[in-house]
Amino acid sequence: MAEDVDRGLIFLARFPLKERERMRHIRHWSAVEAGQDAEWIWVRGLDAVQIEHVNLLSIPELRRFQGYNNKLHRYGSKLPEGPLPSLEWKTLKEFLPLKTGTLNHNYFGINQRMAMHMIETDYEQEECALLCQRNQLERYILDAPLVRMKGLAWCIIDAKTCVVQGAPILPLPGVILWQSGFHLIPAGYDLAPRSLKPVAANMLLGQKRGHILWTESGEYSLILNEAMVPLSRSSIRASSPDLQIVERHES
Repeated sequence: MAEDVDRGLIFLARFPLKERERMRHIRHWSAVEAGQDAEWIWVRGLDAVQIEHVNLLSIPELRRFQGYNNKLHRYGSKLPEGPLPSLEWKTLKEFLPLKTGTLNHNYFGINQRMAMHMIETDYEQEECALLCQRNQLERYILDAPLVRMKGLAWCIIDAKTCVVQGAPILPLPGVILWQSGFHLIPAGYDLAPRSLKPVAANMLLGQKRGHILWTESGEYSLILNEAMVPLSRSSIRASSPDLQIVERHES
């Protein structure tokens, strides 16, 4: 786009090319544009809320900037680092077009079977949970104020990963999740066919009470309600480093 955005204050961010898929969490931000150079993906046009939003902060190796007077400044700094990037800018939907979902051959039931698959979606979802690395959560909790943990619960997925449920979402790298019925789904995705989601939940959970955590590739884990515990320093310290307490299923 040829329009001059160098006038006035603008917010930008950059992250490595390898993290391109993480942009699914912000793809619905209609006023934001993206471009790339040999090493980085840049986004510009962020507003004051988006520059602090967990969907952006969860992208690994993220660096934030502000631009004014044709100069690029580190976010919160008055010292210029160089000129604003000159790139071919596109809307996020143009930069990251939707893909066709692939079938997930998890079959449910005995006498009948049902194939669910993950699709990308454009509509905005309200985030409710974060899938993140256990070691990063542990480091964050050591210094986090107690009020930051209020109302949050967590569960161990495996030796390396865990899920933290509740809002506001912690500012950690990871996969943002939204809830559809009993399903926890990565932001930017949905299960198809949508009409079968209640049936799938009934088949997978049966009489159990809990949620079904999905990955972008269509694998799922069953998280029972009793596995979720309030997030606190003591519950973190009490967890075993090699504990796995959810039922995982590969596609």
